[in-house]
Amino acid sequence: RLLTWLSQVIGYSDGLRRIVCQVGLQEGQEGENSSLVDTLMLNDSKLWKGARNVYHQLFMSSLLMDMKYKKLFAVRFTENYQQLQRDFMEDDHERLVSV
Repeated sequence: RLLTWLSQVIGYSDGLRRIVCQVGLQEGQEGENSSLVDTLMLNDSKLWKGARNVYHQLFMSSLLMDMKYKKLFAVRFTENYQQLQRDFMEDDHERLVSV
């Protein structure tokens, strides 16, 4: 519910959207591929359908609405693409809700 609410509020608040984007793309202490966005992408196949849908909506309402963050997300997606493709092929969840 919180992520659904956050997705809705982001639509009204440009500043909040930018904060969510910055936090989501910020590298963690582990270094490469340790941001929240990377973690969510790389663990997509381990999440249940409802969780996938909610965080996909959050990505769409935040990262993909601003050209700067859209480009940064595209770079992260490209860097993780090989693992994402492998997970997609091995995933037993519904294909319609997979990254």
